[in-house]
Amino acid sequence: MSKHLEQFQAAVEAKIAKVIECNVEELAKIYTRELSGRMKVEDLRTLLSNAFQTKLNRVVHSMRIRRLYKGITYDSLKDEAFIAVARKAFPDVVISEEFDAARERSEPAS
Repeated sequence: MSKHLEQFQAAVEAKIAKVIECNVEELAKIYTRELSGRMKVEDLRTLLSNAFQTKLNRVVHSMRIRRLYKGITYDSLKDEAFIAVARKAFPDVVISEEFDAARERSEPAS
């Protein structure tokens, strides 16, 4: 799954990088007149690009995948395919255990 996440991150990053480039050009056009004499156009582009890129990096690299099993039913616990996957993912956990009657206590109750 991490391979798919890395591919997705790369695709998102490439698409957003194109949008950032367009936005930087548009903003540079808008603010060039207002900042004339105080800041060079290239400096403005660099400033905007760095700001957008920093945010992009933070968002893209914070993407995570989390598996969450919900609604596990009695039928799921009887499904051999489900049990195999669950045992592989959680080897130290008893996935399915069934008794005809309540288990006897191993220690006397106080």
